[in-house]
Amino acid sequence: MSQPAESLGRNQDRPALRIVQGRRNGTSAFRTRPQTGPELLTATVRGSRQQEDGRVVCWVEPIDTSVAGAEPSETMEALRAAGCLLVPSPGDLVLLMRHSGGIHYVLQILEQRDPASMLRFPGDLSLDVSQGNCSVYAQKLEVTGRESAAVHGREVTLAGEQGRMRFANLDVLAKLLEARIQRVHAFGECIRLAASQLTSRLGRVLRWTGYELHRARSVRTEVEERFTVQAGQADILAKDEVTVDAEKIHLG
Repeated sequence: MSQPAESLGRNQDRPALRIVQGRRNGTSAFRTRPQTGPELLTATVRGSRQQEDGRVVCWVEPIDTSVAGAEPSETMEALRAAGCLLVPSPGDLVLLMRHSGGIHYVLQILEQRDPASMLRFPGDLSLDVSQGNCSVYAQKLEVTGRESAAVHGREVTLAGEQGRMRFANLDVLAKLLEARIQRVHAFGECIRLAASQLTSRLGRVLRWTGYELHRARSVRTEVEERFTVQAGQADILAKDEVTVDAEKIHLG
């Protein structure tokens, strides 16, 4: 196993690495020990915290794998490397780069104690799949934007057996709105509708109101068969003229 280490030393101005075999709790582990400079070894995570700049600091216990059954050494602080996407959790087995007098880094998670995983990035994140498709499958999927959330696309489709929309304020702007609904139930304290033209085609209309007021410059009603008005009291008031025209007129 010395060939990879020799190739590193040949191509770069770095000391060659010597790999030491060992075991941890019956599971094979390893440590690469350079002659000088940083060394790579396995370690156990004891805790972690996120700094103000977004970077994650872990408390780890290096494992001396050079001696079988050796106890972990003292706890040290190590930064999660940028290439380590998963957030280390207590009990995880990680690959640690230890540097004497320098910064220690957690390079990779080798084994997870808890199967639950978390991705955390200190800054902005962009996922570019412009040359292909991107699919996400989950038992439950939740997307949360602390300040805002936006979905853009030439065509957006939402489909499901049940759906709910809850907003304190909802603004819908569309050039054309078309809805096909088998049954509609609408409840509102106040409904306002403003349009330059309104056309309704209904087979039957039933309406119950406590009070109804119509204000218009001109009203025209056309009924093909029968027009009936029934009221406890009816008043027809006109300022200038009232016209009643029919072949027969019944009063009383």
